[in-house]
Amino acid sequence: MTASASDASLDVKLDAILARRDEIGALMNDPSTAATGGGFAELSREFAELEPVVDRVHAYRALLAEKRDLEALLDDPEMRELARTDLEAVNARLPEVRHELQLALLPKDAADDKSAIVEIRAGTGGDEAAL
Repeated sequence: MTASASDASLDVKLDAILARRDEIGALMNDPSTAATGGGFAELSREFAELEPVVDRVHAYRALLAEKRDLEALLDDPEMRELARTDLEAVNARLPEVRHELQLALLPKDAADDKSAIVEIRAGTGGDEAAL
């Protein structure tokens, strides 16, 4: 898969996430959802899970837009040096922001929000094992 194909598939996924967040927001604002008990708590939970991802999507897309604007400024002789400096900074931040976005897109484990009981016992080995 080429870089542009992976970017296109990422854009499709990001658009779907943004659309789902908007859909959930509209359902939560609909008075009939709360009145009929239409799973408002579940919608609220899903909205809260999507919000950090949406924040990263907006940050990533803002950085891409800034990069496009700076690349357009490279044609202007008066702004070329300033644009080149800013473009280097944007290009340095872009992989980090994209990586954070990809981490946010990873599916959560169902057990992540559940409690766990961990029992720690002393092993064999004398007094040191019982510390």
